[in-house]
Amino acid sequence: MNLLKVKIKTLSPVVLTTESNTTVMTETHDVISGSVLRGVMAAKYIDVRKPGKAHEDETFRRLFLGGLRFLDANPVCKENKLRSFTIPLSMQKEKAREGDVPEKLEDLTRTKNPSKGFKSFRGYAVMTPDKRIKPVSVQKDISMHMSRMSEIERKLGHSRDGGIYNYESLDAGQFFEGAVFGEEADLSVLREALGQTFQCRIGRSKYTQYGLCSVELEEGQTPAPLSSKELEPENGGVILFLDSPFLFDDISGEFMTADSALSVVADKMNERLDGSPFRVENVFSASAEIENYVAVWGMKRPRQQALAAGSVFALVRDGEWTQEDFKALSELMYRGIGSRTQEGFGQLRHWPKVEGIAPKQTKKTASDPKPVSPFVADLAKRVLDGRFTGQLRVYAAEDAGKVKHDDKIDGISGMQHFFSRLDHLLSVAASESAGQPLQKAFQSTLTKMVRPGSPPEKNLRYTKINGRALYDLLVEDPELPYRNRAWVKDLGVPEEKARAFMDRIGFREKDIDPGSDNYFYEYWHWFFRFARKRAAANTKGAK
Repeated sequence: MNLLKVKIKTLSPVVLTTESNTTVMTETHDVISGSVLRGVMAAKYIDVRKPGKAHEDETFRRLFLGGLRFLDANPVCKENKLRSFTIPLSMQKEKAREGDVPEKLEDLTRTKNPSKGFKSFRGYAVMTPDKRIKPVSVQKDISMHMSRMSEIERKLGHSRDGGIYNYESLDAGQFFEGAVFGEEADLSVLREALGQTFQCRIGRSKYTQYGLCSVELEEGQTPAPLSSKELEPENGGVILFLDSPFLFDDISGEFMTADSALSVVADKMNERLDGSPFRVENVFSASAEIENYVAVWGMKRPRQQALAAGSVFALVRDGEWTQEDFKALSELMYRGIGSRTQEGFGQLRHWPKVEGIAPKQTKKTASDPKPVSPFVADLAKRVLDGRFTGQLRVYAAEDAGKVKHDDKIDGISGMQHFFSRLDHLLSVAASESAGQPLQKAFQSTLTKMVRPGSPPEKNLRYTKINGRALYDLLVEDPELPYRNRAWVKDLGVPEEKARAFMDRIGFREKDIDPGSDNYFYEYWHWFFRFARKRAAANTKGAK
């Protein structure tokens, strides 16, 4: 059988579920089933070829109702771009590890004495070249919607009764990969009709905000028959697992065990080959029920009993395996077992021995950072400068808490107004500096205002910060009380990380400009505000 890969990208959230309105929460499947894949391609084929009554068209029937096998589109691994598989139900991993010791796996189909301290290992994964399992995750989201069932509610655009329901959906931007198996002639007809890429809508609410996908067809490598070179039967058996659910041929509703259901594999092998008979042993399985909604019919399909994907078993014979055995098994694996094999049900795959779980990729360290673009670096410098400016408020609050008044000031009741007055004069100087540095403009304003022996002069001379008078700091010998602060250390993050970040964006500590108008205004504005509040509190305390 030949192979055509089908790659699907979700362009919007996708809800893959049966048609049901009985629950508040609508869950979604993790894979795009072969049934959905076949329906998408059949609809596209009809749209392009316009065969009239499709079920009467011989080519359509041959492609979609018998000749081809549409394999489930499973999640794709982001790292190696491989299609994932359902982890076989026989796999277990250890519950706890010490340090960085790799996780151990145990395959119950290959051991008679299971180890303690292991638990079930479920989900999707890919196999690495060194025979390790790499888990693959499916990204999902949940959205809440308001129910508008009646005609009046739909016209109003909202619900009168407050009914709500939730959709679980596959996130947009994810990749899934399936396949179409068949004869080369049939695949050629399919490729010619569908083209290489097209868009489609699948799942629930597909004509509103959900279900938009892109589909790409790509030539794939034809599956090679199993051979004795790559596969040596273990104890006379080959381990197989279900890559997709296995629907029983008998849908009468009678109870059927997994062992009896899977015996069909041995039966089909025995029909073709001579020698010692095949049998099924060592089964690990889970049950499933398959129920599909067919949009063309406008109704559900009958619910069918199935074995879940990931069910695993050993196909055993007492004699030697021959190349004819492997060839027959390979054909059976890709043609499928059970019913509705055209939709990808009953696909079997070989399960080899695995060495463990692939280690997680480590994130890049700061020692090997990506280069920073000039635009980002400039933006980061401005953000960092804003952080340093914000620190001035902290410095101003600390210094305002250390203000001391000499006894030569007559009381403290007037200090509240004094600091308010200074803050006002600072604002005036900032607005009227006319290109002059704000520090000099403010110094000039204070010089004009302060007359020898006046109350403002006394307040400036006898109000001190860390032993320095405000008069010295603002008028006579201007000095910036915040110039020699520990700027980087006070950022609130580890100093080593802060300096590494500054190096990345090219911001040096000497680039901090305490003498800038912005820094000067920020510090003194907040100093005067905090000092005024402190004076007000002291005034109340004195009363």
